[in-house]
Amino acid sequence: MARTYLLVFFVLLSLPFLAQQVDLENIDTQLKEKLKKKPFSISGSASVSGVYNQASDSPTNEPFLYFFNGNITLGFYDWTMPINYRYTNQGDALDYQIPFKFNRLSLHPKYKWILAHIGDVSMSFSPYTFNGLQFTGGGLELTPEKYPLRASFMGGRLAKATEYDGRPQTIPTYERWGYGTKLSYKKEDLEIGGILFFAKDKANSLSVPIPDEKKIYPLSNQVYSGFAKYKPLHFVEVFGEYALSLLGNTQSQKQDFTAYNAGINFIFTKASVGVRYEKVDPDYKTLGAYYFVNDMENITLNSSLNLFNGNVSIATSIGRQHDNLNQQKPKQSNQWVGSANVNAKVTPKLSLSGSYSNFTMFTNKLINPFDRINNPQLYEHPQDSINYRQVSQNTNANIAYAINEKQNITLSYSFNDVVNKQNDIVRRGGI
Repeated sequence: MARTYLLVFFVLLSLPFLAQQVDLENIDTQLKEKLKKKPFSISGSASVSGVYNQASDSPTNEPFLYFFNGNITLGFYDWTMPINYRYTNQGDALDYQIPFKFNRLSLHPKYKWILAHIGDVSMSFSPYTFNGLQFTGGGLELTPEKYPLRASFMGGRLAKATEYDGRPQTIPTYERWGYGTKLSYKKEDLEIGGILFFAKDKANSLSVPIPDEKKIYPLSNQVYSGFAKYKPLHFVEVFGEYALSLLGNTQSQKQDFTAYNAGINFIFTKASVGVRYEKVDPDYKTLGAYYFVNDMENITLNSSLNLFNGNVSIATSIGRQHDNLNQQKPKQSNQWVGSANVNAKVTPKLSLSGSYSNFTMFTNKLINPFDRINNPQLYEHPQDSINYRQVSQNTNANIAYAINEKQNITLSYSFNDVVNKQNDIVRRGGI
C-alpha cells in the first residue's frame, strides 16, 4: 500500500511537467520556422588506446589491453540522442570475477527539458545518498523551464552476482538492485528538496554459498535526505543537507546513521567567501556510492576571486578535520586541509591552469605495554606517547593551446610528495 501511495504521489507531482502552453495562433509560424532548420545532425568522437604489461605479478592473463571509447550524438529537430560506448578486453583478461562490467553502452535521448538515461549509466543525487554509481537500468531527469519543479528518477541493477570461487582476489557479491528519486522546488533565491534511495541485495542470487568466515551477508539500505539553499539577501547564501541512512543485513537489525552539512557564502561582484561545516557519523554508509568517508567532522573556509574580466579565477580552501567522533578508537587523527586553484585565459587560444593541495595529518598515540615489549628502542628512549605527523602535497599544472577548432595541444605536469615525521624523525616518500 505504501508503494502505491508513493507511486501516485510521484505521478501527481509530475503532472504539471506534462502540461505546456500551446500558442494556437502562432503554431503555423512556429512549425514553418522549425521545418526550415536542418532536420538531421550527427557528431561524435572516438579514441583507441592500449597498455602493454610485462609484470610477473599482474592480475591479468593478457599482457596487452586495448580500450575503445567514443560517443555519437544523433539529432532530429528538437530531439537529440547521445550514445556512449566503451569496449575493452580488461574484464576478460582478469583471472578473477568482478561485480561490474567493463564494457559499457548507454543512450541519453533528450527532448527539450526531458532527459533519459538508458543502459550502463550513472547519475548523482547528492554525496550522502546516490553519487555517481554506475548501474544497468534507466533514469529520467525533468527540468522544465517554465516551472520551478525539478525531478529525477533512477532504477536498475547496481551490482551483478559474483560467485565464490575460492580465489583471494574474488569478492563474492550478491546481485544488488536500487531505486531512487530526487524532487526539488527551485527558484532564483530558494531551492528546497528531498531525496529517497533504496537498495537491496537478492539473497537467492548466488548458487554457491559464501563461507561464514567471509562475513558477507545480503544488505538492504534506505536513505532519506533533505536539502535547502536560500538567499535572504542578494549577496548572502545559506545552504545545508541532512541525510539519514538505515543499513542492515540478514544477521542483524538495521542501524541508523546520519550525515549533514551547513554553510554560508557571501557573494560579491568579483569575489566570494564562505564557511562550511560537515559531520558524518562513524559507520555511515550508502549503497549508492563507490566510497564514502565517515567518522569525521570538519570546518572549512572557502574563497574565490575573478580578475581581468573573468579571464583569471582563483579559488582557495583551508580547513580542519578530525575523526574518532564516538571515542571508540585508540587514537584520534587531526588534519589541516588546504588547496588553491588558478585558471587563466591568456589569449583566445592559450589557457593556463594550476592547483596545489596540502594535507597535514597529526596524531598523538599513547604507548601500551605491548608496544614497549615488542620495540626495544622504547626502553632506550622511554616515552609515554608517539607524536606522528604526515604532510602530503600535490601540485598540478596544465597548458592548453588551441591550433584550430579540431586540434589542440596540452602539456601537463604533476608532482606528489609525502613527508612523515615521528618523534622528530623525518622520512620522505611514505610511511
